[in-house]
Amino acid sequence: MTNTSLLNEILQSLLRSLTFRLSLLMALGLFALMAVFLLLVGGNPGHPAGPAITFGDLLMLLTSALFILIAFALIVSQRLTRPLNNVMEHLKTTSHGTHWVDLDYTHAGEFGELAATVNKIADSVRLRNQETDELLSMYQSLFEGVPCLITVQDRDLRLIRYNRLFGEQFGAKPVEHCYKIYKGRDQKCLNCPVEKTFSDGKSHTTEENGFYKDGSPAHWIVSTAPIRDRSGKVTAVMEMCLDITQRKELEQKLKKSEKKYSTIFDNIPVAVFELDAETLDVRNCNRNMSQLYGYCKGEVIGKSFTMLFAPDSANVHLEAMRSRRNIPQAKHLDKDGQEFFVTIDIARIFLEKKEILLSVVTDVTDRIRAEQQVIQSSKMATLGEMAAGVAHELNQPLAVLKMVANFFLRKLRKAELPDPEELRQMTSKIINNVERAGKIIEHMREFGRKPNLQSTHVQVNQVLRRACDFFGEQLKIRDIQVRWDLDDDQPNVLADPNRLEQVFINLLVNARDAIEDKCASKECSQADRVITLRTRSNARHVVTEVVDTGPGITKEIVGRIFEPFFSTKEVGRGTGLGLSICYDIVTDYDGTIHVFSKPDQGARFVVTLPIAGSPRNGS
Repeated sequence: MTNTSLLNEILQSLLRSLTFRLSLLMALGLFALMAVFLLLVGGNPGHPAGPAITFGDLLMLLTSALFILIAFALIVSQRLTRPLNNVMEHLKTTSHGTHWVDLDYTHAGEFGELAATVNKIADSVRLRNQETDELLSMYQSLFEGVPCLITVQDRDLRLIRYNRLFGEQFGAKPVEHCYKIYKGRDQKCLNCPVEKTFSDGKSHTTEENGFYKDGSPAHWIVSTAPIRDRSGKVTAVMEMCLDITQRKELEQKLKKSEKKYSTIFDNIPVAVFELDAETLDVRNCNRNMSQLYGYCKGEVIGKSFTMLFAPDSANVHLEAMRSRRNIPQAKHLDKDGQEFFVTIDIARIFLEKKEILLSVVTDVTDRIRAEQQVIQSSKMATLGEMAAGVAHELNQPLAVLKMVANFFLRKLRKAELPDPEELRQMTSKIINNVERAGKIIEHMREFGRKPNLQSTHVQVNQVLRRACDFFGEQLKIRDIQVRWDLDDDQPNVLADPNRLEQVFINLLVNARDAIEDKCASKECSQADRVITLRTRSNARHVVTEVVDTGPGITKEIVGRIFEPFFSTKEVGRGTGLGLSICYDIVTDYDGTIHVFSKPDQGARFVVTLPIAGSPRNGS
């Protein structure tokens, strides 16, 4: 009960009390008048004094007194009840919020104080009504302006109220069923959240599908809230629908896109791995991984990518992968332990702010084996070309051995003992020349052996010296001088020393033939018979140059010089594979090889290899 209603009841009770007292007062007055009338009519027999009062006089007197009494009662009643009636009427209109004129409480007395109190209550009510009106206006604005569909429904799922957006979207009318208006159904939904809220008094959330009045499909997230009366009973349920149609369409497009790229990912004809950049653990891989390695996805995902490397090469390639460098050639093992060769191309990507290495693994076993066969054939051809030089090199230690043997034979025939110092010198010559011959033979065996394709840390200067030692006799026979310009403080590169030696020998063969061709057609001085071997390094690469003083190369030939089977030599003087093999080996180690030349100015071949542990080119 409000303060206004309570005060109104009190005032009504007070008014009833005053009316009762006034009525009692009038009754007493009438009783007194009747008593006087009886006394006057009966008279006093013991004192007969004065003139006799007639009955008419008494009746007139009584009527006058009664009139005066009634008039007095009316005046008193008006004075008492009118302020109270005004107060009650004021309270009544105040409680309804229809009248806000303050009562006049300037008169002294209890009614003035009562009017002041009533005015204070009216001010409080007016303030509360203003706050209520503001809240109602705000809630109405929210109800109408919120960017979602809002309805209030009864237990029969009929619309009691709905906001402006709902009316615009569906052209709805009150008392229509919700499921018919915006869900296009003839009966309630199977899992109706409004019905659940009526049942348990709790909010519920679901996803619903429906149609707008233009027939376009829609998707909503539906939430409900109970509306209760004073007793707590759920009398209605508010249902709020947030349109997620665009989100659903995007989800469908995303699913299609994911399916599309998943199909592409799985059908790439090479093995593709998604690796954690920090740990190199496999996060995902495509279907071709299983075909290449024999593992199923579950056996690889979560494991380190290094499990696929051959044990003797894992550490070297781990360093390369951590440096985000491509691996031009690596030895991997399948599930059965069989070795095969792969190239690994690495790309850095970021997924959810996490660095990922996308590693593309290509099986190059057939190509490597074919290259090995070609290289081996080229080596055999080189050894064949070097036969004369090797024979000359072996003849020298053999001649020394023969000379020493003849010396000992003469001494034996003469039954003479050789001088101890002379014997020591002869023995030393035998040992030195045997070692020299052994080195020549061992070097030929190593050169002719198939490489194991295992990359290790290699010093380019050492490989270049070995190649020149092996091929040097060929140059001496042709009176070709070698000039050295080496950078002694040189970092290592990752390569197979035997394969790298093959590159340098092929370049030396090419330089020798170029000088021979030039000097075959004209007189040459010693300055025309020079090969310069130069090395240098920078922050990321080791550079090797092989420079000859041959006739040079035309621009047209420079563009084709590294093509397989391309040769400018006469038929029978070469296979045309030497420089092509150089190109393949160098690029296998992520290096480059170029030639710079002009006619009559010689040629300069430049081999560039990345320093071990440096980032790959372009990274």
